[in-house]
Amino acid sequence: MARLFSLKRIGPKTLFQTKRVREAVENAMDDLSVEALTMFHKVTHTWKNKPNFVIRQVRNGMTISASGAAGKIFSYVDEGTRAHIIRARKKPLLRFRVGGSPKTRPRVITSTAGKSGKVWVGALEVHHPGTEPREFSVIIAERIGKQADKVMRRELKQTVLVAEGRVE
Repeated sequence: MARLFSLKRIGPKTLFQTKRVREAVENAMDDLSVEALTMFHKVTHTWKNKPNFVIRQVRNGMTISASGAAGKIFSYVDEGTRAHIIRARKKPLLRFRVGGSPKTRPRVITSTAGKSGKVWVGALEVHHPGTEPREFSVIIAERIGKQADKVMRRELKQTVLVAEGRVE
């Protein structure tokens, strides 16, 4: 299971360690992780083999990871692959289609229908050029980082208002 994304809790460790403040921080972390999960699902919306994204609470925050075989494929797409050779092993020739268009683009949080190639090709081996990393997790981390301050402030403000008795 590859860890794609993590949220770290930021804040004073000794000051304001009341139960309400901890709950407010956890609520903000939950909101941010749901937003990140929504973006990950948006990226894989048109995929046939969708990965399972798992949110796990860790000591200082949360992590989102993709699990299973589809999660491994997601990490190949997200991080890219190096150039490599593919050889026919179980059959006499490799058979594949050429042309077409991918479902995702680098550094874009969306997924399109894509197209498969039209022309079939056969070969004993192929020198695959590798794939360009899509960097979904990097972009999502940047976007969540921009929202984190606003969400934390909103949750803490709500907690202070409740503590002062202004709001229930």
